[in-house]
Amino acid sequence: YWNNACIYGHVDTEFDTTVSVNQWHKMKIRAVGQNIDIWLNGKHACKMNMAEWNDPKMTPTGYKIPPWLVKHKKCEMQTSGKIGFQGKHGKASTYYRNIKIRPVATSCK
Repeated sequence: YWNNACIYGHVDTEFDTTVSVNQWHKMKIRAVGQNIDIWLNGKHACKMNMAEWNDPKMTPTGYKIPPWLVKHKKCEMQTSGKIGFQGKHGKASTYYRNIKIRPVATSCK
């Protein structure tokens, strides 16, 4: 799973997320507890419920996770802390702009 807006090496996207170069794209990521949702250009791209990931080497649907990503069971990982941004791969450049990070409003209604 290596597409734009996927959860790298874990969850593939729901549609072909190939994007044109030299054009800005909008990505929204919402993480609430163990649930993660990602949208690309306004269209829902993928989701993950970390509670379902109790094997560090296999996805809940039975696919192998790349060996360098199997250090922890996702169901036991912290759901708060530092935020990381994907970096450069090979000769490809990665650029960001207008990054906004805010807490998610939750209610118990």
